[in-house]
Amino acid sequence: MREIIMATAPFDTLKFAKSLREIASITSEQAEGFTVALADAFQDQLVTKSDLKIALLELENRLTVKMGAGAAAIIGVIAAFKFL
Repeated sequence: MREIIMATAPFDTLKFAKSLREIASITSEQAEGFTVALADAFQDQLVTKSDLKIALLELENRLTVKMGAGAAAIIGVIAAFKFL
């Protein structure tokens, strides 16, 4: 049996496998197989706090650059009008 790390699955894998065995009346091996497959499918879709922090920093940097460029453009326009 392959070990499933609970921290990486967005659901209670033990409870899911137990429900499959008890409610769907399937074998333990099948229940474990379905549980592993579902946990693996979700694995690629999980986002960690680190992922979110990195994305937020990237967005903040992009916004800072755009705000700086916008401010420079406004200053340029004001300076151009002043010398007209």
